[in-house]
Amino acid sequence: MKRNGFTLLELLIGISLISIVMIFLFRLLNDIQHEALSNTYIVANQTNRNEMINVLDTILYENGDVCNLYIGASATNRLYKIGFCNNANNEISITISKRAVKIEYNSIKYNYEMRDSNGYYEIALPYTISSFNGKKYIRFNIVTHKKGLRETIIDDIEIMGTVQNLKVKKENVDEFAYTGAEQEFVVPKTGRYKIELWGAQGGNYNDSTTYIGGYGAYTSGTIQLTKDDILYLYVGGQPSNSSTSVGGYNGGGICSTQKDTDGRTGGGATDIRLLNGNWDNAESLASRIMVAGGGGGASYESGSWYSNGGTAGGLHGLIASDMSSNASTYFGTGGTQVAGGTPNAITAYADKIDSSVDPNGSFGQGGGGSSKDGGAGGGGGYYGGAGTAYLSGGGGGSSYISGYTGCVAVTSVTNTTPRNDSDGEECTEESAQFDSVCSEHYSGKIFTNAVMKAGNELMPTVDGESTMIGNEGNGFAKITYLGT
Repeated sequence: MKRNGFTLLELLIGISLISIVMIFLFRLLNDIQHEALSNTYIVANQTNRNEMINVLDTILYENGDVCNLYIGASATNRLYKIGFCNNANNEISITISKRAVKIEYNSIKYNYEMRDSNGYYEIALPYTISSFNGKKYIRFNIVTHKKGLRETIIDDIEIMGTVQNLKVKKENVDEFAYTGAEQEFVVPKTGRYKIELWGAQGGNYNDSTTYIGGYGAYTSGTIQLTKDDILYLYVGGQPSNSSTSVGGYNGGGICSTQKDTDGRTGGGATDIRLLNGNWDNAESLASRIMVAGGGGGASYESGSWYSNGGTAGGLHGLIASDMSSNASTYFGTGGTQVAGGTPNAITAYADKIDSSVDPNGSFGQGGGGSSKDGGAGGGGGYYGGAGTAYLSGGGGGSSYISGYTGCVAVTSVTNTTPRNDSDGEECTEESAQFDSVCSEHYSGKIFTNAVMKAGNELMPTVDGESTMIGNEGNGFAKITYLGT
């Protein structure tokens, strides 16, 4: 049917084409205007911007390494407090809101207002940690956006300083990096807390890509805590990739000093305890309510003798992976819930055994690499993995969570034999699969919503932003307040 010389369909098509052209022109004009406004903003605010950079760069340079970072947040702003290792009384306070960046240092306040009514600062001030030439750096980015059809970053101010053993404290979140010593957490208020632990990786033979140490495990759970309770954290360390007889902090197995050129030591476990003391104190070890196992060390002698370390386990630590055919006979087994790992084929090269080094894993301790030809150390854990009696990777340590079915708790602070089950019988790994009482720590502190991941499984990254297969490097711990 004709209407004014056009069919209805033709009219509709014409209107649609005109609309598309108008939208395209509108977007093009907006982009041109946006670019012009962006350039105007950067030029108009150049003095303000450069002063901000100079103030922050000068403060970071004058005070040296950063050791502490506190992050607080509200609906309208984000607060960062940066503390220094050598100047405990000096601290930078940076408050970011949509309209201003406020910096306070030594009682002097700097206020940088947003001049452009369409511009705004990103409240979540991003930061990253990176390494270069043997040093670690913290990098902050103060990001400016422009309102418009498409919001775009138009300026990105980068501030950088050096860090050392950085401890990050987020609002309602406490984070604990590796320090090589016990760390204390005093419960600030009664309520529910989520605890997350990552065990350390075993020693790599050379670097992070050639014959690597076993990855660390991950454990987490929710627990009720009372104000002023004290928990002690022991964050595992990854041992040096170079030849060493020192195991990773908190239970990594050593290597024989008679020839340690080929084997690497085990990674340390990360755990949380009710009693403090040296990491290997018997009563302190018995008081552990959560453990994330460490990985076993790698080993290499030639193209025909090589092995990665065994990854840390969940209930059981794992044996070495990617072994050469020669090395595949001599691995160390992983720790379990009731015993440490044991070395395989220990008598095959009896003349090469260093009798001063015990290759067997034990409660909280990885076994040593006892071969004079370079055996590897086992990973620390609830029970440690075994070291090796010849050239192969150490076994991974096991993990533990009070309240996690399958785990086996100890009897008391002075008795590390398995506790009794619901029927009054000593728990075994088999009975623990069906009786949750077996996993419950003698203290009565029990986790719910428990998660346990071996070092070859998908787990959260330490920043909680992504996932990864196993934990590389040193261990880590995080405690998050969830509410009453």
